[in-house]
Amino acid sequence: MAVTIAFAIFIVSMAACLILDGPMLLPLVIGFICFYIAAIRKGFSFPQVGKMALKGAGDSLVVIEVLMLIGLITALWRSAGTITFFVYYGIRIITPPMFILITFLLACLLSYALGTSFGVAGTVGVIFMALARSGGVNEIITAGAVMSGVYFGDRGSPASSSANLVAAVTGTRLYDNVKEMMKTVLLPLALSTVIYAILSVKNPITHVNDAILTALEEDFVINLWPVLPAILMLILPLFKVNVMIAMTASIISGGAVSIGVQGLSLLETLKYAAAGYYPQSSSLGTILGGGGAVSML
Repeated sequence: MAVTIAFAIFIVSMAACLILDGPMLLPLVIGFICFYIAAIRKGFSFPQVGKMALKGAGDSLVVIEVLMLIGLITALWRSAGTITFFVYYGIRIITPPMFILITFLLACLLSYALGTSFGVAGTVGVIFMALARSGGVNEIITAGAVMSGVYFGDRGSPASSSANLVAAVTGTRLYDNVKEMMKTVLLPLALSTVIYAILSVKNPITHVNDAILTALEEDFVINLWPVLPAILMLILPLFKVNVMIAMTASIISGGAVSIGVQGLSLLETLKYAAAGYYPQSSSLGTILGGGGAVSML
């Protein structure tokens, strides 16, 4: 009963903060206190519960580390033109009956490489939604393709914070978990690919906005070098290199490409890594409606 009451108070406080736009730290503190009391009522002493809480916090620190690295990777992939490269050539290879399928597969690829759903949905997703709107494609189906793709990567990527949290809390091996998860995701992935291929044929894009390609060409040097951070992030885990090392290698290469290829200074690169990337030109944001998420591409 004590645990049920603690859950109820935690959920109600979380819902209240969401409705009232309050800080999410408050329900977390409330939940911590409630579950602490519930554990004591189960027969554990105050110091015992404190030790268990500290151990759980220590196990969860890996998530903070991964989230910090994902933030750095996302920013430097943007400044290096890595995300731009995939978006640019994804748009270039689009044929009318392949638009939704390409949207889905590109979202799968980038979310798997980055381990983040929000970062991909907020960049690639926004651009392809704009293409769907201007090209007469059903926007709801396009949004579904984007969200399905980012869910695949966020669920099955070794760089995913949730995958790292599960491994840390359960004391299991990350790559073993990812391998097992892949066994359950292959069938849904295959079915989704077939479904979006059919929907692509039934909802062809009428035309592609060439102004987006022009804006990307103006903001970035688009050659093969920006692919390097992605290659490292995708290839190193296949050889069971520690995911932290793979992410660090991708970050370093992203910074090097930002400076050596895109012409940014070291100070600018460090600034973008810490605070997020915003392009010098606002042409892309203007074309797509000035969305904040797009301006970060």
